[in-house]
This record gives sequence, C-alpha cells and structure tokens, in this order.
Amino acid sequence: MNELPTQVRNAELPDLVEMLRKQSDVRYDIVVPGSSLKSEAGQLVVKDGTARFAEDGLHTEDARLVPTSIFDEGVASRFDIPLRYVRTMRNRVNQDVEKHPRLQPGPYRPALLDENVNYWLDANPNRKHLVRGFLTDGAGEPGIARAFLSDRYKPIDNFDVLMATLAGVRQAGTEVEIDGADLSDRRMTVRLVCPEVTQYAEDLLSSYRSPFSGNTGSDNPTIFAGLVIKNSETGGGAFTIVPRLVVQVCSNGLQMTKDAVREVHLGGKLDEGVIRWSDETQRQELELISSRARDAVATFVDVEYMKAKIEELRALADVQVANPSEAIHRVAKRSGWSDNEANDILLHFIGGGDTSALGLAQAVTSTAQLVEAPDRQDELEATAIPAAELVAVA
Repeated sequence: MNELPTQVRNAELPDLVEMLRKQSDVRYDIVVPGSSLKSEAGQLVVKDGTARFAEDGLHTEDARLVPTSIFDEGVASRFDIPLRYVRTMRNRVNQDVEKHPRLQPGPYRPALLDENVNYWLDANPNRKHLVRGFLTDGAGEPGIARAFLSDRYKPIDNFDVLMATLAGVRQAGTEVEIDGADLSDRRMTVRLVCPEVTQYAEDLLSSYRSPFSGNTGSDNPTIFAGLVIKNSETGGGAFTIVPRLVVQVCSNGLQMTKDAVREVHLGGKLDEGVIRWSDETQRQELELISSRARDAVATFVDVEYMKAKIEELRALADVQVANPSEAIHRVAKRSGWSDNEANDILLHFIGGGDTSALGLAQAVTSTAQLVEAPDRQDELEATAIPAAELVAVA
C-alpha cells in the first residue's frame, strides 16, 4: 500500500481525479462490533474481515491495517482516552518495531497500546464501529486504517463529492476554473474561481502591493468570485461549500466562512459488514450534493453578493493596525497560528504596505499560499477575516 498516493498540494484537476480513482479502487469500509477487532503490534486486525478466491473456493481471512494518526484520533475519541497518551503509546510501539522488526507482521508481543485498545474493545464487545481503510488483494500486505468512526457516519467519498459538485456547477451555467486542489488524509479541498463575475475595488486595494511580485492593487483592482469545496472522508468535518473572494493582484483568497453551506456526514445506523451502497442511495446523496453546489453558485458567484461582501471588507479597511507585531501575536493563539506562521504573517503585512485590518487579512492569505502541508492553506485562509475582525474591535 505504500505506493498508494494519499496526499497532494496544488494539484491540477486531472491529477486529483486520477488519485481519487486509485483510492476508490482499494476502498475498504466495514462496520463491525468490538469483538471482531483487536490491536496487535500496533496494527488493527479485523477478524475474518476480508475474503479471497482460491482454487478450492472462497476463503475469509483477517484484514490487517496500519493505523494513521487520524485513526488514532478516532480511538481517543471513541474510547475517551487522551489523544496525547494514544500518540505516546503509538510512538512506543513504533520504537519497539524498529528494534524488533519481526513484530510487524511477525510474532505478536503485547504492547501498552495494544493492551489499552483491546481492553476497551473487550469492555463493550457489541458496540459497533465503522472502520475506513484502504486494502489491496496482496497476500500478507497490510492495508491502511484511515479512520475509526461511529456506525452513524455516512462515508461519502471525495471522488463522488468532486464529480457531483462539478455537475452542480455546470447545472448553474457559470464558467469556473480550478484555482488549485489539495488532498490529505484528513480532507479534500478544491478552490474554484469565476473570472466572469468580478468587481473593481480600487479604493480597497490601492494601498496594497503583492509580496510576491510587487504589483500594486491600484494597477490590479479586480476581485473575482469563487468557492472552496471541502469534504472529509475520515470524520474531520463535513461536506462544505465556502464563498471565497480572490484578489487579482496576488491571488489571495478571502473565505467568507460565516456564509458557508455545510452538510454533516451523519445519518442512520449502518448495517454490520462491509459497506456497499445501493445505486439508489448513492444517487440520492449525489443529487443532494449537486443541488447544494448549484444553489451555492447561484448565491455566492453573484455580483450582488460580492458587492455586499466588499462593503463588509471596507469596514476592515477603515481600521488601522497601530502596533502590528503586538496585534498579530495577540490574535495568533486564538487563530491557531504557530509562532513561525505569526512571524511570516507579520513580514507579509509589512511587505504588503496596507496597514489596515484588511491588510492583515491579506497578509494571512498570502502567507497561506506558501505553506507545504495540504490542509494548511485552507486552515489559514479560514482564519484571515476572523483575525482581522478581532484586531478591528480591539
């Protein structure tokens, strides 16, 4: 499974589609009671969790999966174990495996993580869990345990969400372009921009210059309408559509998170066993997503909507940041910025030349474009307007 691509940053649409197709081919979703699961040498074992054909017929076998950090988050959540403790135990298991390679997948030796997980599985053996993973038919090759979730979670996949969303955009009759796509173990993020729906905002951008090119906002005063499509397959949120204004001079993306459309992946209890959605269930789910996307385009990719949002940005542009270093580091913790990110944002704020609260939002979004982690651009962009609002009211 090591060759399966699971992360990409700033992908083109064809590359993202190909990655999602490969993941769909080896998708493994199963609902099982605790009695059918165990932790062995840090790996998850699903008893009789897979089947293979041989000359003498069909044989069931244990499925063995290597947990990701997100899977461990699910273990902590469902068993009410401190996540930091789970990670400490996981690191100990990894160290043991390095010292004793035969532990994986060789003879079983009890470890603290195994003892804890198996204790809580045995404590409520009838409680059902959804295990999301990737699994190939390779003999003896472990798969990937992606998530450990409630059996009420609706596993709507990234590939289906992407196709249904693009179908909804086409139905809305508005031409959009892909402004970058990121994929991680936690979520898929696709940024869309509509070059046809624009507003001039020279009064907002005249003091701003791109920290990348040095071009000024007065020479490039256009703001484009756009959207961000987000989906989590592993419990890290929901299917979400967020309106996003893209500033021409530097491609900064200002997310209007207060207006986001969000669909949580919860539903009725899933039946026990390997999950196979019926065609009718799939059709209904994807029609809903397409409908949401179509409505979002009609609402957010609209000149009148943009005018209203630009007026909100003017309120931020009217507030000057008196002490940038103090202000940025004051809101850093509430915004979830690291010290290095706060320092980079300060440099971008100074380099951008706009000393208003809106200039701070621009500094956050320009910093976001340079991060390497697939999820981090989106996470930083989402904090830009709230952080600027915090500074504006201080």
